[in-house]
Amino acid sequence: MDSPSTIRSSTSRRSLHRKPPSLSRYQSKPITKHYEVNNQILKAFDTNYEQKYYDVAYALGLQFVETALLEIPKHGYFYSQRHERDRMQSALNAVRVTQILQELETSVQIPPAARFRVERLALLALEQVEQASNDQACTVLESAKSFELLRAQTEAELKQQDQKDSSWACEPFLALAESLSGLALNPCCDRQQPTQQSASASQAAPLKKRLSLIEDDFVPPKSVPPPQKPPSPSSRIKLVPESPVASIIRLNSDSPTGSQIRLIPESPTRRLNSESPTGSQIRLNPESSSSDLRIRLNSEESSPTTNTIRLSSVREQKLKPPGLERSKQSAASIESTESDLERALFLSGLEISLLDVPPPLLPEPAVSISLIELQRTKSQESSFGMGKSQLLQFQTLCSLYHEDFDASIREGRIRITFINTYQGRMVASTNGCTIIAPLLCMHHLIETDGPLPYSGIPDFDIEQAIDKETPVILTELRQELGLLEHAFLIPSDAHHYLIQNGQLSDKQFLTVLGGNVLDDSHLQAFVDALRDDEHKYKKMAATFYFHEHVISILQVRRSSTVTWYDVIDSLPSKEFLKRPEESMQELHTRYGLSLSEEELFQTSLRRTARIRCTNADALTTCLRWYACSKFTDDNIKYIDQYTWDEKSCDFDPRVFQGFVWIDHPQ
Repeated sequence: MDSPSTIRSSTSRRSLHRKPPSLSRYQSKPITKHYEVNNQILKAFDTNYEQKYYDVAYALGLQFVETALLEIPKHGYFYSQRHERDRMQSALNAVRVTQILQELETSVQIPPAARFRVERLALLALEQVEQASNDQACTVLESAKSFELLRAQTEAELKQQDQKDSSWACEPFLALAESLSGLALNPCCDRQQPTQQSASASQAAPLKKRLSLIEDDFVPPKSVPPPQKPPSPSSRIKLVPESPVASIIRLNSDSPTGSQIRLIPESPTRRLNSESPTGSQIRLNPESSSSDLRIRLNSEESSPTTNTIRLSSVREQKLKPPGLERSKQSAASIESTESDLERALFLSGLEISLLDVPPPLLPEPAVSISLIELQRTKSQESSFGMGKSQLLQFQTLCSLYHEDFDASIREGRIRITFINTYQGRMVASTNGCTIIAPLLCMHHLIETDGPLPYSGIPDFDIEQAIDKETPVILTELRQELGLLEHAFLIPSDAHHYLIQNGQLSDKQFLTVLGGNVLDDSHLQAFVDALRDDEHKYKKMAATFYFHEHVISILQVRRSSTVTWYDVIDSLPSKEFLKRPEESMQELHTRYGLSLSEEELFQTSLRRTARIRCTNADALTTCLRWYACSKFTDDNIKYIDQYTWDEKSCDFDPRVFQGFVWIDHPQ
């Protein structure tokens, strides 16, 4: 018998499982992105409510309200005056939706436990509106403490309720699962206008047909009133992309408009201009600031003198003729919209998965294949991050990367040492990796030039940067931005501050690369940017952003033919450092670490690690396992369920960014 928390439709191929939400874990993503994700759920709620699919609307509305009131307020920028308008609009929407949910209780079969849940959320929504409106009358800190106390109390009550009875919302969530399944089973069925009876008494129509009434952008404006009347069927053409030749992905930016990477293919049969056989190029406007980089693929009108970034996810582009059949375009757009909604629901705490679809099997001979053989045999188009592999399971891939990392340590290609400090040793340096990493790059770049071989940044400089400089900068910057004491910083804010205060220069910025860390071409493009085989620059360094943590990578030139790479991690995870099948106690013994009983059970090591890679291949090996060691069970579910899509990668657990900095050209 299915557990109460897993809701399945007997006539469908999809299951819907309530799980802990994961949106609040993405603290370094701009809070505007968090609001956009939740507004996708709000838009779907409004559409279903207007079309009188009340049970589906109830499930969607509840997810929106819980995300708006319990999850988004955990973001460090929630109380920032920069986002005061977004905060107020989200609170007003939460009040409106909770009122509708209470009205729907007469039309939808809802147990008393669900009614209690909505009542508590309604009170919290009103409190959030009052808190947002009183920001002018009291300090942000006082307002934050008052609301956070009530938010945490409400969250604890609802979690306790879930532990007692997790079946309180089976009916509406079953309707949502059936609706999504109808979308998969009947993508072309005609949509029927619902009757005046309650949705719980009628069959939920396929969600794709209802989503066809939603505008192409799917992200509503700051004020989202309920729809006044059902849009006409002709409005479906709004889902047709304006042009089949353009797609957009956004870089981290805390600006509502965001910095954009605009992919503009050239001719239908010509490969994009690139120095690398696997990489396309992105133009970087050198006049833009660090927080407002407008980056574009190298097109025919681009200037040859402009700095470039390779984006290897774009390969040979073959454009479809402009006269493409409209129905096919519309169907593709609806599929994209539906996928965006599923991702939003996943982040909010609803896992939607296919039923009766077995995972890809691992052929017996492949179990013992080497990493080199793996790279030769796996198809780039079907590898993890590009689609579900038919050759190997995700855990096998991670095991191979782990074994390769361990072999590199045993053979001396990678050496690990520790510095006796760490991020958070000084209270004011907590969650300060977005400052620590670029600071270490700065120290490396300004280090006095001496005769080769260069030995790398001294341990003393690392300690000074973490314990002395970072706390001062973090405290000042958080106060300037109106953030809470231990808030994570957005990378663009950290870079802007360091440039404004002279620690870094915008002239030192060389390029930014990113993409799917499990795609070899994406990761290799980043490593290649640090190789500098032609010795164009005296020194190079990079910050590597992945999974809410930032590490430094410092190029250490030993001779004209030998280059090392020091990876500096101010709060390394034990999972990353331990050998395969090694216990945590054995890890501590191997490195000669004497830890307290409290430290033994922590997931991170209270030491700064210097992982020295003696060549570029060793650096690639290190970064592969570093990435895999970060993936949680929830991340693995996401990776298994959703293929990599650069247009929807803000909250994809595979996404990484690498900023490359230089001293000056030789």
